[in-house]
Amino acid sequence: MDQCEAQRKAVRGFFQRNAYWLMVPITMTILVVLWGLWGLGGGQYFLDKLCKNDQECKILNQLASLGDVFGGVNALFAGLALAAVAISTDLARRAYTADRQWRRDEKYIEQIITSYKWAYSVLMDGKKDGPPKADRMNWSSCARHLLRAEKIFGSVVTPELNTILKEQREFWRHQFYLSLDYEVLKHAHYFSNIYRNNADPLDPTAALIVVQFSVWKDEIDPLFEVDAEALTKELTNSARISKAGLFEFIHEMKTTHPE
Repeated sequence: MDQCEAQRKAVRGFFQRNAYWLMVPITMTILVVLWGLWGLGGGQYFLDKLCKNDQECKILNQLASLGDVFGGVNALFAGLALAAVAISTDLARRAYTADRQWRRDEKYIEQIITSYKWAYSVLMDGKKDGPPKADRMNWSSCARHLLRAEKIFGSVVTPELNTILKEQREFWRHQFYLSLDYEVLKHAHYFSNIYRNNADPLDPTAALIVVQFSVWKDEIDPLFEVDAEALTKELTNSARISKAGLFEFIHEMKTTHPE
């Protein structure tokens, strides 16, 4: 079932991407067929209906001969005009769809960023630094905000806005990482609350969600796309910054960790 649905989506996507290219040959084919039918018998049929005697038929035939001189050109331009209208309509539809998707994605991003802020705020309970309070409600609410944000994340399809959203997620992921990077969180008693009277233990699922968000995802790292050798040469030719220590470090890394 999933494979059939994927095939149907692929077919629909093909026709949506190539709609105006398909309209041109289809329109021209219809015009050629109609033109052929008119020449094979359609014209004679209407002629027989219009003229009542030989004199009228003779006059109509003369006028028809004159019209035939321009008929082919007129039909050609009419077909081209129709094709142009079809292409313009499809391009306008695409532009409208893209604009609508852009505005929708902007709303999604706004809500995702807000959810990240809410999640961080409720986890830290108003504090600016230090380990978060081991409060079951705080951790659970934080996890819910993160789950909803990640659910909306998959709805952003505009490439440029998707890149902006990844930037925001990277920033907030690092904020969570800093807030959880404390010695107390390395011990089970922090999550179990056994040393706090009348305090419930943290929900294990909520704790997993929060901690997992602070960890780097298995994604393509932008750092892998950088040409380090070219960047080193560029810095070598720059005299604006002190870089002796950096170059010494790079040399040591190449010596101790050759690749």
